[in-house]
Amino acid sequence: MTSDLSDEELMHGVCQGIDQAFGTLYSRYFQPLYGYANKLLGNRETAADTVQEVFMALLEKPERFDGARAFRPWIYTVTANRCRNLLRDGMNRKHSPLETAAEPQAQDHHGLDLPVLSRCLNGVFQSLSKKEKQIHRLRFQEGKSLREIAATLGLPEGSVKSGLYYLLRKYDIALKTLPYEKE
Repeated sequence: MTSDLSDEELMHGVCQGIDQAFGTLYSRYFQPLYGYANKLLGNRETAADTVQEVFMALLEKPERFDGARAFRPWIYTVTANRCRNLLRDGMNRKHSPLETAAEPQAQDHHGLDLPVLSRCLNGVFQSLSKKEKQIHRLRFQEGKSLREIAATLGLPEGSVKSGLYYLLRKYDIALKTLPYEKE
């Protein structure tokens, strides 16, 4: 009976492909991890999705668990890291000049002329390198995480971060030069 086994023994079973071991871990940890993720994220649906992703990753790559460590702190750390990544990625998107410019309230509030803004953004986009255009497409059009972009482009995650930083700086510089009406 798998319910009598320790978490670490169950993980050993998961590594061997024993479905019942995975089911027992899922039963033990889904609700507590969901509550934890919900506190961190403040969104029930996103918290549930995040915990599902943690368990899918656990099922797909159980070898990532180091058997010399305790399971409980490890699974909570994995969940916390996923939540932090979501929060960080969300903050990066909120601060993106492209998304700010695309919000109608921001245009009205700042008195920007939409055709002028559109020409400015298109001009910057056309001046981007091929790599920057790929990063832009993957990040802002497809909504991929930095890790996913790195994997897709075959680049280190740090290169993607710096590429995104310089890409956004170009937009930022261009947006600061736009004429706007003061209210």
